[in-house]
Amino acid sequence: MAINDETVEFKVLDALKFPNDDNACFSIDVLEQLVQETFNASQGETPLERALIQSPKIVNEEENTDVLEAMSMLETLTCQRGLKASKVQVWGNLM
Repeated sequence: MAINDETVEFKVLDALKFPNDDNACFSIDVLEQLVQETFNASQGETPLERALIQSPKIVNEEENTDVLEAMSMLETLTCQRGLKASKVQVWGNLM
C-alpha cells in the first residue's frame, strides 16, 4: 500500500503466527486471591463454628473429629419451646 510516496507493507501472515496478548491470565490471579480470602473468612475458628458453617457431608469427608463431636453434641440438645428470655443483652457485632 502506498501513501504519499511511502510504501506500507502489512505482513498479515507473520502477525497470525503470534498469539494476541490481552492479559486475560491476570484476571485468574485476582479471582484466585479473592476466592482464597472468602474461603478463609468463611471457615470457623472453633469446632462449633465449623460445624455450624460447613455442611455435614464436607465435615464427614474431611474426617474432622472435633467438628463431628460438636455436631453430635448439638444433635443431643433437646428443643426448649415456650421459654422466654427475660432480658436480651447485645455484646457487639458477631460477624
